[in-house]
Amino acid sequence: MKELKIKTFMIDSKRPYWLLQLLYEVGQWFPFEEINEMSCDRCFSWIENAMDRITLVKRNSRYRLTDCVRKEIKDNKLTIYTLYKDNPMVEFEIAEKGGAK
Repeated sequence: MKELKIKTFMIDSKRPYWLLQLLYEVGQWFPFEEINEMSCDRCFSWIENAMDRITLVKRNSRYRLTDCVRKEIKDNKLTIYTLYKDNPMVEFEIAEKGGAK
């Protein structure tokens, strides 16, 4: 059995709106019941599509979130970094349910 683990690297009150919106989308619409049949690539593709639907306003222009933040996929983890200082903000991991870290 697989599960999606979400780890955030900042306190709730400091999270930007786009991160709250992304966490809400993943929490509400991610197909958790189908995760055992999905590959890691397909799970991360779903998250990237959710990122594509989020827009940011920078210098009076609208941009898609995927055009503004850096994301990195290593093995079974997708990490999204901050806009300015390139620090990790959130990490999505596909892991075995109840398994050791």
